[in-house]
Amino acid sequence: MAATMTCGWNFISPTGWCAHTAAPASRKWLIENIDHAMRTSENLQGTEIQRDREKREALNALGLERNNALWAEIRKAYKYRTPANARASTWMVAVSLEKTRSRIQVAAIIKHRNGTWESWESPHTSKRIFLPLDATAEDITDATLKMLTLSTLRGLTMQEAAENLET
Repeated sequence: MAATMTCGWNFISPTGWCAHTAAPASRKWLIENIDHAMRTSENLQGTEIQRDREKREALNALGLERNNALWAEIRKAYKYRTPANARASTWMVAVSLEKTRSRIQVAAIIKHRNGTWESWESPHTSKRIFLPLDATAEDITDATLKMLTLSTLRGLTMQEAAENLET
């Protein structure tokens, strides 16, 4: 999990909270780390940084460095051959705060074979959950766990992949 910055697009926060753990993670660990990542994420939309191209690009470059360092750390911790293998073998959920809509969105992630991912954005899908802005870390964790089971890895859901030892 990683804190993000939103500035017309999302990128890993150079200073926010980042954490990872092997599955299964304890509920307590998830609650604490989701809460910490949410509190250290920042929305820079409409701020001086968003309007200042040089500052925005410098911050984005620092976020990219932090992202690459995080994936290198995950690769080393779980003994993947490359960061790309780590990305392709990791399940994720996107949690975003939507102040203009007064809600928190928790969305399952589609994993592509090339190691990239995207969240489902269709408003007519059960692959995302909306929570009120005052949702607790426990509420967000419950939604995260539900969406993790729907996230896919190489076309399989987390549950299907766990049942098939060949994946």
